[in-house]
Amino acid sequence: MGDTNVYDELISTGNMKLISNNELKKVIVTYYTDLMAYDDVIKIHTSQYLTFINKIRPFDSDHPNKLSLYDQEEAMAAYKTDEFRKNIDAEISYTYRVKTYLTAQQENGRKALELIEKKLNQTNK
Repeated sequence: MGDTNVYDELISTGNMKLISNNELKKVIVTYYTDLMAYDDVIKIHTSQYLTFINKIRPFDSDHPNKLSLYDQEEAMAAYKTDEFRKNIDAEISYTYRVKTYLTAQQENGRKALELIEKKLNQTNK
């Protein structure tokens, strides 16, 4: 999901100790720990919505916007099934989890930038 090369290098070389601000260290560790954990969660908890949709609507690369009358009728029948409703519910739940995660990650990133900017401003005085 994310690029953790710099973080991995900070940890493996012991250079994390060069960051003197403990709050910043905590924010960085939390950010990357959550990033790696959520990457695993995403691999496990994907919805089957796209698989379902692709099964009922064959994609024609020559006519991507065309759906035959037969395919339209078949799709409408599929949309009325419990399986479709379950897939929609799962997709909405999955999307909500992703939104919640991204909001938390955005806040962690904002905190880290704020702390870095504060340190840079102190250093430049």
